[in-house]
Amino acid sequence: MHITAFFAFIGVVLIQVFAECAAMARTRTLWRKHKPEWTYYTVAIPFKGMIAVSLIEHVSCQTQPSLAAVVAGCFLAAAGIIIRVWGHLELDGAFSQYVEKRDGQKLVRSGIYARIRHPMYVGSIFLFIGMPLVVTATWAWVFSCCGIVGIFLRIRKEEAFLAAKLPGYKEYMQNTWRLLPFIY
Repeated sequence: MHITAFFAFIGVVLIQVFAECAAMARTRTLWRKHKPEWTYYTVAIPFKGMIAVSLIEHVSCQTQPSLAAVVAGCFLAAAGIIIRVWGHLELDGAFSQYVEKRDGQKLVRSGIYARIRHPMYVGSIFLFIGMPLVVTATWAWVFSCCGIVGIFLRIRKEEAFLAAKLPGYKEYMQNTWRLLPFIY
């Protein structure tokens, strides 16, 4: 199971990178210039750390994940990738890695955004939970928890920014859920 989990994890990482880059290329957001800001790093650094620590721990400690953990982790990671790609495609050119507004940007209220304001963060949370499961990486959970906290910090900043800068966003906030319908 050690080798299977290793290759499953590498496969998830490669699929995630390829799918995300393909979606960003299709929506013309991959090469766009952005103004960096701090909340990006509260999610990006823990995500990269979670991947690195998962691999290091799995290889150095030769963790032996159960088949159930590998399957559950791959399922959650795949769901996260699908949700994130779907979100990219729904936003079209409005996606940004940073909290910013483009000239002429319109509020997207259709598709997956009709009920949930931040579906791509839901996908990220699924990735933060699923990927360490694949290889049973204990220390990677520290990075996953930091990344999930970073997502909540980012949501607060993003919503305050968009409510002030994007027409209709305040009303949109009143009619949708942040992450999970009927819960949050």
